[in-house]
Amino acid sequence: MAEALAGAGPVAWQYAEAHGLAPVDRKGIDLDRWSYIPHADGLWAARSHLTMADVYPGGGYSDRYPLTQVSEEVVRQSLRWLGLELDRDVRLPTRTEWDALAGPVPTCPVCPGPRTAPILRCDACRHGDYVEHFAWLRTNAADGQVRPMRAKWPNAAGLYDVWGNVWEPCTDHGRTVYCGGSVRTQPQQDGSYATRQRPHLVGIRPVFSA
Repeated sequence: MAEALAGAGPVAWQYAEAHGLAPVDRKGIDLDRWSYIPHADGLWAARSHLTMADVYPGGGYSDRYPLTQVSEEVVRQSLRWLGLELDRDVRLPTRTEWDALAGPVPTCPVCPGPRTAPILRCDACRHGDYVEHFAWLRTNAADGQVRPMRAKWPNAAGLYDVWGNVWEPCTDHGRTVYCGGSVRTQPQQDGSYATRQRPHLVGIRPVFSA
């Protein structure tokens, strides 16, 4: 499943291009790595969290797992390095931008619809936890260990692991707020995970403006 999902197209870019909303200049932007979010003021967002391989290229680190337990200095250095690589102002999203790029938790990608007879629904939907199709949470990662990226379905913007696995830092009026939950979070069907207290598992999803 992970291999199939890893090749899923950037749906937000396809929508933007079809409706004349895509920016003309996307030179140097890898659409497998970045997704264009037209409804978030033309924001580009990383489709997955940064990894050790991103931050320390050439060090033989894995690119399957998100970089976690990052300090504020590592975040600053990582964003600066990406900005130099792309020649763009790479940064953390604001809380408002994060809400826009995350969007609502999509409906179940497996079941035909909400009125499907319970006996025909998938296990997650029968228990009311269809968010598990998109997120690693306490209910489906009971050992509390971070999971490989892109092993769940992406959200409507083509972003993986927006909810669960690791928290994502955002800026909010000069302060940092952490969104999305982690493998140690109980599921919430509306995806409304947020805290101002620094959690243990924190990843980085950088963004930049078109």
